[in-house]
Amino acid sequence: MDFKNTKISTSRSLLDYSKVQPVVSIILRGRKFQSRRAILTGKRLLNIGCGPNIEEKFINLDYNWRQGVDICTDLTNGIPLPDSYVEGIFSEHCFEHLSFSLVKQVLNECYRVMSKGGYIRLVVPDAELYINKYKEIQSGKIVDFPYVTADQIQSGEITAMMAINTMFRGHGHLFAYDFDTLKKLLAESGFSDIQRKEFQKGSATSLLIDTSSRACESLYVEAVKI
Repeated sequence: MDFKNTKISTSRSLLDYSKVQPVVSIILRGRKFQSRRAILTGKRLLNIGCGPNIEEKFINLDYNWRQGVDICTDLTNGIPLPDSYVEGIFSEHCFEHLSFSLVKQVLNECYRVMSKGGYIRLVVPDAELYINKYKEIQSGKIVDFPYVTADQIQSGEITAMMAINTMFRGHGHLFAYDFDTLKKLLAESGFSDIQRKEFQKGSATSLLIDTSSRACESLYVEAVKI
């Protein structure tokens, strides 16, 4: 690792630096003591794929470690928590980065670790929204995409299909979801009362930690373990 051009501030922990965090991730990923330590906090809410959005009241789980991540793990190995342990699960813009087959496994794990009466809230890019906007443009309407203006499309700077692919294939995305697809997967994993929700609206107020900058493109889905 080359720290030659990295300026170290004495007011920051060494672990705050982006060049250090991948190394820490490799060291910690999958280590069981993290789960034991997370359980000792008494927290019963789980934030899957938290990224930089660390939530104080949640067990924050991610593939990459950074300050505030409680469990650094690879979801292909499951969720390292006991059966029926968590009371609520939140995941925002994570599942689209997983293969479709892995998402099925992860939802089964979510059901396993969820206690009865607990809610899961999933937030992903809304493929239906993007497809509908594409169809509108093809019919001659002038509309914006999330993060892409109508002016950019009309000028030819970006085509409507390019805008769609920023969601379908950009940013490391592996699968695109609409409500019907998430509903099917959640039902197959055992969840009930599967409903489409809106930004910052839902049955479990403890899970309303949606990021405002994502609202323009997001699908919000909640379900419960009965």
